[in-house]
Amino acid sequence: MTKRSCRSRSWALEAVLAGLVGLSPAMAAAQGVPADADKLYSEAAAAMIKKDYATACPKFEQVTRMVPDGGGVRLNLAECYEEAGKLASAYNQYGLAEALAVKDGRKDRQKAAAKGAARVKPKMAMVILQVPDQVRGAPEVVIKLDGEVLAEKVWGVPYPVDRGRHELVATAKGYEPATVHVEIAKDGTTTKTSLPDLKKAVVSAPEAPGTSAPGPGVGPATTTVVTIREESGGVGAGARIGAVLGGGALAVGGIVAGGVVLGMAVGKGHERERAQKDPFGREAANAAANEEAGLQSAAIGCFVGGGVAAAGTVVFYLLTRPKGREGVKAGGGVGPSGASVWIEGRF
Repeated sequence: MTKRSCRSRSWALEAVLAGLVGLSPAMAAAQGVPADADKLYSEAAAAMIKKDYATACPKFEQVTRMVPDGGGVRLNLAECYEEAGKLASAYNQYGLAEALAVKDGRKDRQKAAAKGAARVKPKMAMVILQVPDQVRGAPEVVIKLDGEVLAEKVWGVPYPVDRGRHELVATAKGYEPATVHVEIAKDGTTTKTSLPDLKKAVVSAPEAPGTSAPGPGVGPATTTVVTIREESGGVGAGARIGAVLGGGALAVGGIVAGGVVLGMAVGKGHERERAQKDPFGREAANAAANEEAGLQSAAIGCFVGGGVAAAGTVVFYLLTRPKGREGVKAGGGVGPSGASVWIEGRF
C-alpha cells in the first residue's frame, strides 16, 4: 500500500460525523446533520477501504450534497476521485476542501488538501476548446461541458478534465444546438477540439386557427367553436363587472409576480457569473445556474398566467356585452404549436 493510500484510509476511518462537519459526533448530531448522511458516509468509508471506488465516490458525492460545508467528506471525496483516476475532479474537490479547512481552522486538513492538489495538478489531462468567431458572436451563446457551463474566460485555454468521453454543447438564441464529443484517452495529455459554426434554427410559419396538424407525440389538433347571441336573461351587470375586475386583478397579479421572480433570476445570474470566476466555484456556479433556471421558468409561468387571464377577461367582456347584436363566434385550438384563441363577428 502506498503512502498516499494510507493517508486516504486514515481519513476514511475518521468518526463519521466528525468527518462530515469537523465536530464531535454528539455535537454534529445536535446541529442537525441528517441521519442518512451518517449512514452514507459509513458505507462510503467501508467501500473506500476495499478500494471499491465506483461505490465509494458516488456515496461521498451524496453526502457533500447533504452537508455541503463538511470539510472532512470533501477531502474523502477528493482522495476517492484521485484513487479512481478522476484527477481533474479530485483537483477541484481538493481546492474546496482546502477552502473549508481554512474556514474551519483545520490546519491538518488544509495541509492534506494542499498536498493532494499539488500531487494531481501536473498529472491532469487538459482540453483546449477552440470557439469560432461566428459562435462567439452569436446572441446569448452558452457552452457546456458535460452539462456544466464553461465561462468564456476558459475558451481557448487548457482546461482540466478527467480521462474518458466528454460532451460539449453550444446553444444560442435563434440557432440550432451544436454538439461535439471528445475522447481523452490518457492523463497528462492536452487535446484540442473545436465547435462547428452554428446553423440558423428553422422557424415554422404561423398556422391558421384550428388547422394545426399533429406533430410527433401529439394527438390530432382539437378545436372548439362557441357561438353566443345576446338575449334577455344573460349575465347580470353585477356579475359581469365582478368577473371583469377579478380577471383583471389576476392578469395584473400574474404579470407583477413574473416581474419580481424575473428580478430574482437576474440576481441568481449575477451570482452564477461571480462563482464562475472563482477557480473553485464550479459547484456554487452550478447551484446558482439551477436556481436561475428554475426562477426563469417560474417567471415565464407567471407571465403566461397573467396573459391568459388578460385574454380571458377581454373575451368575456366582448361576449357578454348587454347590447344585442349578431352572434359573436369564439374558438380555441390545441395543436403542436400550443393553444390558440380566436374571435370573429361584429363588435
